[in-house]
Amino acid sequence: MNILPDAAELVEAAAANHCTVTAEQAEKIRGRLSEVADNGYSQAQLLEFALFGAQYEHETNIAAAAAAQVDEIATPPGFDGLTPDEWFPDNNGRIVRFWDRYIDNPAGAVRLVVTDEITDGRIVRTGPVAHVSTDAELNRDGICSLIDALTTAARLLAELGEAK
Repeated sequence: MNILPDAAELVEAAAANHCTVTAEQAEKIRGRLSEVADNGYSQAQLLEFALFGAQYEHETNIAAAAAAQVDEIATPPGFDGLTPDEWFPDNNGRIVRFWDRYIDNPAGAVRLVVTDEITDGRIVRTGPVAHVSTDAELNRDGICSLIDALTTAARLLAELGEAK
């Protein structure tokens, strides 16, 4: 017995929950559901999962529509050759995308981030800011490596600040 809702049911259920998804997006959601359908979930649970997917697709559609209405701006200085994330609504309802530049470092993750936000029909850019994280206890070599990466990040931040 197939308990997966079909694409038309997903589109209808999404609309009832104030989400708009295309038939193609509904098929994509259904495909993701089929990966977990045999794990003992009920039809109601699978439909609930589908509605989470529909909400995501709906928000992605809104972000894409907003991005289509604004003039693109240049790549941030120092991020040439990099591709930003797709536009998406963040948890605060802003439509944003991120540019990430990673600095190689075995002791932890160091990355520079520039944020673009669609505000009042235009793109507003903030940053760059440095994000640093480490998952390990650091020995002397790890600390030296992290200091080297932070020094590189500070130098790049200074260069990028001058390029503004």
